Amino acid sequence: MKQKLPDQESKQLPGWSGRILILAVAGILFLTLFPFRFVFHTEPRGILSPFLLQSGIKSAGALDDFLNVLLFVPFGFGLAGMLRDRGMRRIKSLASCLFAGALLSYGVEFLQNYIPNRDSGWHDVFTNSTGAIVGCLLFEFAGRYTVHLLSAAEKFATNYLTWQRSIWIIALYFAAWVIFSIPLQQHARIWNWDSNALLSVGNFSSGRLDTAWRGSIYRLDFYDRSIPENVAEKMTAENSSESTSTGLVATYDFSVVPPVKDGTGHLPNLDWISSTSSPPTVNPIVLDGKSRLVSASPIGLLAKNFTETNQFSLRLICAAANVSEMAGRIVTISRGSGTIDLDVKQEGADLVFWFRNRLSARRWILPWNVPGVFQKNQVRDILLSFDGAHLSLYIDGRKDSHAYLLGPAAVLAHFFRSIKTSELEGYNYVYYALIFFLGGVLIGISIRNPSTRAIQCFFLLGAGFILPAVVLELVLMHVAGRAISFSNIILSIFLVAGGSLWVNTDI
Repeated sequence: MKQKLPDQESKQLPGWSGRILILAVAGILFLTLFPFRFVFHTEPRGILSPFLLQSGIKSAGALDDFLNVLLFVPFGFGLAGMLRDRGMRRIKSLASCLFAGALLSYGVEFLQNYIPNRDSGWHDVFTNSTGAIVGCLLFEFAGRYTVHLLSAAEKFATNYLTWQRSIWIIALYFAAWVIFSIPLQQHARIWNWDSNALLSVGNFSSGRLDTAWRGSIYRLDFYDRSIPENVAEKMTAENSSESTSTGLVATYDFSVVPPVKDGTGHLPNLDWISSTSSPPTVNPIVLDGKSRLVSASPIGLLAKNFTETNQFSLRLICAAANVSEMAGRIVTISRGSGTIDLDVKQEGADLVFWFRNRLSARRWILPWNVPGVFQKNQVRDILLSFDGAHLSLYIDGRKDSHAYLLGPAAVLAHFFRSIKTSELEGYNYVYYALIFFLGGVLIGISIRNPSTRAIQCFFLLGAGFILPAVVLELVLMHVAGRAISFSNIILSIFLVAGGSLWVNTDI
């Protein structure tokens, strides 16, 4: 017969240890394996076998160690609670948490061998396992009291959230998030572009030698609209004649002797500037690191149109002269002082892109680094398209898998930490989880109230699952000026359902 622990009879509602464990495992997997892009056909770096992990390669500071320990504390807490509630003795519970924490951490570190830009090692297994032990000890000291408080709060919420109260509270909850999201999305808009800036190809407009680019330039187009995915892929495909005139502001063909004229007549000519007296090689124009093309006058029309639409697209056809330790600016929109509004540059084989908005203008942050774009003397047809919140990259007819999202999530994260471009997609998931998972918890508790009838439960579920997701998406779509994102709506519905199921889990 299972032995009851002393305070087990006083526990008002079961399940909280299991719920904490579920959230802990989900959080660990998300934070350590995101964006879940595994490359299993590559060999792990610096080790004989992926099962050995990496030893002594990864450098970690005190802050990293603390965060690694903290990450596994909820896991140890939740697991210890479940084991102790099932009658396991303290020493066995501690050993089980240590073993389970080490096993989970090893599994994560093993998978990180196959995720680009992720580091793995035995050091993390040790710190994570320590966190599981800390969580177990924390449960022994304060777990009973914590679970009791959570159970009491859940029981109160279940009795308080009647049908009428649930409608108002859930509606106000989601409305507050929608209102809060509006200024956050506005903060990510294109901002403060200078109408007196110049367009430069091959370097800054000021012509610093250390930033010059070497290569061949074939074509440069600007649009004040984003380009749909199917059109963008066809436009950049090899030998494609596909094009679009929608939103076209300027087009430069570099098969002629400079000055190069804008085919639309909207922007000024690009004049040849060189520190040598030799004329440029044309069809295409070849930049040798000592020359550049600069607009004869400011390009205020681009600044005006991009700011008004909060969208743009840039198409660039070029070939790099070298990729070995080479860095140079291919296209810039910059001021005489060197202040940049838009920057396309090459760093080795990588493409780096940056543009000015309220978020990125605070400091030189959020450059988008896309690896492996350039090869020596290989022509690349590149299209960058920004729809007001999402920046997409197309190369030679294919859409790049990397994500660059400038929504309310990135702005909110910026207030708490120094954000990274590689983490923008993750911030988006966390932001939607804050809104809709917690909203799902409210809905899940509301439908349990004894006074709530079956038809009222169906109304709460239907309205709560779908309506807030659609309203938030429509509002953000209007503020950003972008197209509707059905993936955001589906994500929101999934998180609401997850929150409702989680709060009703009893394991």
